[in-house]
Amino acid sequence: MDTFRERQQQASVNPAGYLAQLSQGVRVIWYFFFFLVSGFCGILYELVWLRLAMAQFGVTTPLVSIVLSMFMAGLGLGSWAAAAFIRRYEERINFPPAAPVCPV
Repeated sequence: MDTFRERQQQASVNPAGYLAQLSQGVRVIWYFFFFLVSGFCGILYELVWLRLAMAQFGVTTPLVSIVLSMFMAGLGLGSWAAAAFIRRYEERINFPPAAPVCPV
């Protein structure tokens, strides 16, 4: 296990390696942040559509079912498209955790 002093010495010996490690951790945090914001926007978008449809047609079971099924279909279509993109440009993508993101 590395102590802070060992990491500090390593950084003074190989600053590029230390910066690469640090930037990779920051990159993972950014991916998490973008997935979180994207998911929030998707749910918010679904909620707006549902509220608008309820205001227009009233609260009915078929209406809620249609909006929810279209939202889920969009998630499935996006997952399929992302998997096709990753398969097509697999050798050019420098993102090893791409396989668990798109298991299709």
